Amino acid sequence: ELRDRAESLEDVDPESANGMRRAASTAEQRGLGRDMEQASERVESNQSRAAQEAQASARQTIARMLEDIEESRRAQADELMRRLASLVESIERLIVVQENEISSLARAIEEQSFVGRDRAMIRLNQNTVGVAAEARAAGSDARRIARLLDRAADAQGAAVTALRAQPLNAELAHDSEERALEQLKEAKSLAEQLEEETQENEMNRLREEIQDAYRAFIERQITIRDEALALAEHDELSRRQLMDARRLGASENELRRDIAELRDTTREILDSIVFSHTHDLIDNWAQVTADALGDGKVGVDVTDDQMLIADSLRRLMEALDEDKSPPSEFAEESDMGGGGGGESQPQLIPPVKELKLLRGLQEQVYNQTKSLDSRSDLTEGQLRERLRSIGLHQRELLDLGAEMLDRFAAQESDTPTLPREGEDVGNVGDGSTGGTGRPDGSPDDGDTRMSPDRGGTIRPPQPPTPGGAR
Repeated sequence: ELRDRAESLEDVDPESANGMRRAASTAEQRGLGRDMEQASERVESNQSRAAQEAQASARQTIARMLEDIEESRRAQADELMRRLASLVESIERLIVVQENEISSLARAIEEQSFVGRDRAMIRLNQNTVGVAAEARAAGSDARRIARLLDRAADAQGAAVTALRAQPLNAELAHDSEERALEQLKEAKSLAEQLEEETQENEMNRLREEIQDAYRAFIERQITIRDEALALAEHDELSRRQLMDARRLGASENELRRDIAELRDTTREILDSIVFSHTHDLIDNWAQVTADALGDGKVGVDVTDDQMLIADSLRRLMEALDEDKSPPSEFAEESDMGGGGGGESQPQLIPPVKELKLLRGLQEQVYNQTKSLDSRSDLTEGQLRERLRSIGLHQRELLDLGAEMLDRFAAQESDTPTLPREGEDVGNVGDGSTGGTGRPDGSPDDGDTRMSPDRGGTIRPPQPPTPGGAR
């Protein structure tokens, strides 16, 4: 059936057809039909274990088929963006030449010398026809652009006819060239709009893909933690329970590697100081947790770090959510990469989403600190370590906030929503007010530095303010 659908799509959507053919090949190579048939037979025969194995194999094959189709769709979008960028450049050149021809025609009318004007318009007309063919080759999305270019070519042809008429009709030639220029400009505007929409759609797709990955990581972490909590109920682990702890350590380490791979293969995450910082925290917590489980240690430090990992993943995922409220002027500029001259490209992680995550991390620190007062399951040494750890985390958030403010100042010196010098920037500012220091910017006497492998601060930071970057 997939191959039949691929054949029917070949003429109108070759990339999608190719994806379906690849998916069909995957199904054949992996024996999807056989696995599904075996699963059905074994369920009917009450062979549940064998049925589950066949079902698992079928699920893996279907997942691979979906990947084949998605890869083809992604390649199709990349090709469309490349063609649209080329199309915009081609139309821009046509506009420049058409404007020059209109100016040349105006001089020719003034001087009453039209030699060569018809040949110049013939060349421009041929180029316009070629660009219209380029637009049609870009796919169904660019058909409207092709139609506008066809109209421009028709108007240019009318100008050529007027220039070669006996007697020469200069007014008709001028009006036709002006009409051609209008159609070219409209085609360029439409191509730019389609290019922007395609880029935005791809960015949204990638953002959703990353959110799905974070969501899957959260589920895996919670599953590992639930099993660790069950082991933590025992004062001393049996040999079998030690093996279970080591297995959980291996699972934790595998999860850590998968999260790191997402970071390392996503340039936008690496470029974001707040997102990459959060990934560094997660990587450190996961490494410490995996090592402890590998040594057969299952305690509150392990399960608390696992909860921090899940919570941080959730905050990463939520920071990428699309805001439902109407965007502020700053948010609109941030989504397109900030202010400044020139065309801006849509961003996967614009500054407003970094601020959202920074506020979430500050909320996390506040919650950790507040919870320490009610933690009766921690020893005095563990409490000191938690306080030491969160203190450094709080300082790191201050530094991140200051770095972000510096970035904003460099991009948009008069952005109205950013705190100005002397204003309270809360717990993620530059330390001049708010945060963990005194109002004059000097540190508290009790301020100590901490490593990011635990949660909590020296003194409770202020609770996050709705709408602020805390």
